[in-house]
Amino acid sequence: MTKDMYKPALPLVIAICGFTLSALIGCDSHEESQPISNSEISIDSNGSNNQLEGINASVTAYIKGGLASDKEAVAKVSVPGSAVLEQALTDLHELDGVSNLSLIAVHADPQNAIAVSNQISADPGQQGSLVFRLKLEAGNWLIADIDFEDEQGVISEINRFKQRYSSAEEVH
Repeated sequence: MTKDMYKPALPLVIAICGFTLSALIGCDSHEESQPISNSEISIDSNGSNNQLEGINASVTAYIKGGLASDKEAVAKVSVPGSAVLEQALTDLHELDGVSNLSLIAVHADPQNAIAVSNQISADPGQQGSLVFRLKLEAGNWLIADIDFEDEQGVISEINRFKQRYSSAEEVH
């Protein structure tokens, strides 16, 4: 998430999936976050609620760990070697509203997912959403990439994801 990614945004209109992270983030910031194990995730071809819960849990652990500057917690839900570890520890603190983050759209296939947050502010007057790309590795949903996008960027990211992973469906 670099400054050139912060773009002015139009109102984002996407159906709400109903998972609010703020209630989960409200617990003690020193509490240890755990990745979601394969035994806790049941993935079916229809995109089950368990799949959504696993994705939501990983995003929650990422945000919670980042806001607490807990490198180990963030690393547990990040793809090794990706830039998302540093982004959580530095860039998340610059965003207004990230502690009240909700996932409003999730598309997934059995191994890959894209999750879009509600709108937040990057800088005064700059609204957008966080777009998380996740991979299922060794039974754990790991965050592979995160970007701050305006409405058009969100639409482009979802379209690119659906083209690349044609079996992906919206998860409710």
